[in-house]
Amino acid sequence: MQKNIKDHNQDTFSSPDKSVLNAHGNPDKSALSEHGNPAKHKCFEERSGRNKCLFQEIFENLNCGAAIFEAVDDGDDFIFIDYNKAGLEMDHVAKEDVLGKRVTEIFPAVNESGLLDVFKAVWKKGGEISHPVTIYKDKRLHTWRKNYVYKLSTGNIVSVYTDETDRKKKEDYLKLSKIIFDNSQEAIIITDLRGIILDTNPAFTKITGYARDEAVNNNIGFMKSGKSGPEFYKQFWKKLHKTGAWHGEIWDRKKTGEIFPKWLTVSTVYDDSGLPLKYVAIFTDLSVIKKAQDDINRLHHYDILTKLPNRSLFYDRLKQSIEKSSVDGKKIAVILMGIDKIARINESYGIRFVDNLLVEVTKRLKHSLFTAESLSRLISDRFIFYISRLESYDPIAANIQQIKDIFDKPFEVDNNHIYISVSIGVTIFPNDAANPNDLIKNAEIALNHAKMTGPNNFQFFSGDMTVRAFERMRLEIAVRSALSKGELIVYYQPKVNIRDNDKIVGMEALLRWNNPEMGMIPPIKFIPIAETSDVILTIGEWVLRQACRTGKKIMDMGLTNFVVGVNLSAKQLKQKHFVDIVRQALQESGLPPQCLDIELTESMIFDNFDRNVKFMHELKSLGVTLSIDDFGTGYSSLSYLKSFPVNTLKIDRSFVMDIPDDKDDIAITSTIISMAQSLGLEVVAEGVETRVQAQFLKERGCYTVQGYLFSPPVPEDHFMQLLKDGFPDLIRT
Repeated sequence: MQKNIKDHNQDTFSSPDKSVLNAHGNPDKSALSEHGNPAKHKCFEERSGRNKCLFQEIFENLNCGAAIFEAVDDGDDFIFIDYNKAGLEMDHVAKEDVLGKRVTEIFPAVNESGLLDVFKAVWKKGGEISHPVTIYKDKRLHTWRKNYVYKLSTGNIVSVYTDETDRKKKEDYLKLSKIIFDNSQEAIIITDLRGIILDTNPAFTKITGYARDEAVNNNIGFMKSGKSGPEFYKQFWKKLHKTGAWHGEIWDRKKTGEIFPKWLTVSTVYDDSGLPLKYVAIFTDLSVIKKAQDDINRLHHYDILTKLPNRSLFYDRLKQSIEKSSVDGKKIAVILMGIDKIARINESYGIRFVDNLLVEVTKRLKHSLFTAESLSRLISDRFIFYISRLESYDPIAANIQQIKDIFDKPFEVDNNHIYISVSIGVTIFPNDAANPNDLIKNAEIALNHAKMTGPNNFQFFSGDMTVRAFERMRLEIAVRSALSKGELIVYYQPKVNIRDNDKIVGMEALLRWNNPEMGMIPPIKFIPIAETSDVILTIGEWVLRQACRTGKKIMDMGLTNFVVGVNLSAKQLKQKHFVDIVRQALQESGLPPQCLDIELTESMIFDNFDRNVKFMHELKSLGVTLSIDDFGTGYSSLSYLKSFPVNTLKIDRSFVMDIPDDKDDIAITSTIISMAQSLGLEVVAEGVETRVQAQFLKERGCYTVQGYLFSPPVPEDHFMQLLKDGFPDLIRT
């Protein structure tokens, strides 16, 4: 094999039949003409040998890879007959390992790369072919080459190839850089060292509105917003020259003229010698981020519905005002207002209506309260503001009057006109408290007391209000054990038929609390407290059982059509097994179901209308009767009333007490009576205190009444005596 390789090497660099090839690879005729002369022949051989050595040296020292192949198997494969140094290094092989061996043996992938087919084509047809080749090693890209394949006059194939890997990588890198440049979501600007724009990417146009052609050849400062002064840019260039980079927030101007914030990063590009060559500026539009930050700030400090400052922001502003007033000795008035009967409005119209109403209220308050500072929505239906640097109470009075004027006119909400009123609580710094928390708390206490005195009222905070707040806590603790201690008593107020000689035809069971320490406590004080906890369920069930037992005693006296009225609390209405509780109370007492009348208020029914109407039908199925108590104080319409399975309407005492002096009350009472009659319902009037009122009701067709004209609520034994004796002291006309 070694001999064959040597022979091949000799043949490769000599002309056929010992002749010399010319520059085109063809036999040199001049050389052939001298071939027969011995002297000249010897000279020719020496020159040919030198040329062969020269060619071999050139071949070996080419800076590109080169290999020479001889065809075998009639051109189906090729064996290595020579390999230069560059090729061996490029292919990571040794000459002794490859010479005389097949190409497919040394490089099995030569067929897949298409190079073997190129060899075959050149060997058969001659000429040359340029062919790119990707060489893989261990299934990873090893190198990328450009290959030139020639056929020599000897019939051998020579492959000359260059390693294009670095160039290919650079090309790929430039392509990738171009893709990144064009598709970056951040704006990119390339400038020279003077700041003249050389190129921009599409994101620059998208953000600023300037086309590339409008920006190129302009100084980068052409978009300046004017918000930053000369000193800013002086420091900018100073740092860029010193460190090679700058980053920070800066404001620029878009093509539309809009000023916008951006986060800018500027980097210096250096040449191979380390000298500055260009600047690359990359920036992001911060407008969206700024807006998001503003939105977060609004969510944290502002009410979503009304857009007013919320409790947190009000607290901060009030705190700052207190700090200033602590220095100059001025007073601050904190004024809190709450919409009256908002729960009933919600029950009648729904939460969306209330939201729209609050928006309309906000508009009026903002328009009218010129001297108010930090008008805020404290919570729900409560609005708060303060007046600082007070030297007298006159501004407080003026603001309270302004608030009242605001609510004198109806509000138009969802095509409805509605009149509402507000209660107001006022507290003063530093008289009442010295910090925001206590001032807000005091204003809430004052507002709650204002609401207790009636709608459309206002109260200034005073120390005794705090005492009353502790009193409420004391009541709340005591009421929980009142039943177990036997302190609760059921009183009864008679219902009288004024058409039948003032005959007692029924009674209403009313709860009273006789506490050993606090004495007789009115229901208006402890019932609302009991209703805030589940203790009202136990108390309510006890009252029901007591009333049923008392009713059975009265029936046993021969009054078979006597009706016992029992009030139902809102929590009892939601009690899952309340119908079973009523059934059991009737069975245990022996009171016929038709002698028990369950009284509910409009607001209770509207709390969950569909469920409560179903609940009322379940109660009716027991045989009991149902009444709507305090009728006329809510917002019921005739259409809703038709849906209630009720037997009786009870006219609230507030409409009866001013008859015959108040024309409005006369009209309302007459309307309720007519409405009840048209629906076939019984009607009972509460709060009757004079014979004139009783006569008015009788003339309108309301024959059943209750009130102090006949008797206040009394204990059971006293009521039994009334049944026996009637009303002997009553003057009848």
